[in-house]
Amino acid sequence: MRVTAPSRTSIAGTRTRFTCSKESSPFSSGTRRRRFQQARSSAPRSTIRTRFLNFHTPDGGFADHLRARDRGEPGGFDSIDVPAGTGPPANDAVFLSTGEGERLEAKTRVATIKIGREEIALIEFELESGFEGPSPHSHDDHIDSFYVLEGEPEFEVEDEAFRLRPGSLIAAPLGVVHTFANPGPERARLLNIHAPSTGFHDRLREMS
Repeated sequence: MRVTAPSRTSIAGTRTRFTCSKESSPFSSGTRRRRFQQARSSAPRSTIRTRFLNFHTPDGGFADHLRARDRGEPGGFDSIDVPAGTGPPANDAVFLSTGEGERLEAKTRVATIKIGREEIALIEFELESGFEGPSPHSHDDHIDSFYVLEGEPEFEVEDEAFRLRPGSLIAAPLGVVHTFANPGPERARLLNIHAPSTGFHDRLREMS
């Protein structure tokens, strides 16, 4: 059964900007490199179990590589060793610490662009109770995925609506009608991945 609301709001909001010098910018290659080196040198080697999400867009054979390794086979994917200094410039890489990114605020949600490239747009959404989300929609040029970090947001896919807990993933393939909301009562937080971006991060800025 489809869950509907009297009206759904757009994910538009107001954009929070900040300025800083090129040298001190958290996005500059020199700053990122220094922070990474400092983190490695100042902390002892951790023995704590670690869990993270790893995105390959496009896949480049990585999933098949993992399956092969699980079977005890050598595998292989699009990882290429090249001489130092012959690849793309270091400032093409993105390194963000907790809470960093381009923050776009609205009444009942905050959208933080973690990465906005043509290959992928990764957005962290913080949803207050009562966030109604966009109208049900579909995409014909990319996959729209959601990974729940906190709370129990509601998702609607075609004619089915359900709540998902932290650690849950939902991906809407091309042409599949979907939307998301947070009827509450608690705040929710999730990652929204558009692969490829097809300009989603730019559209999000325009709406903000």
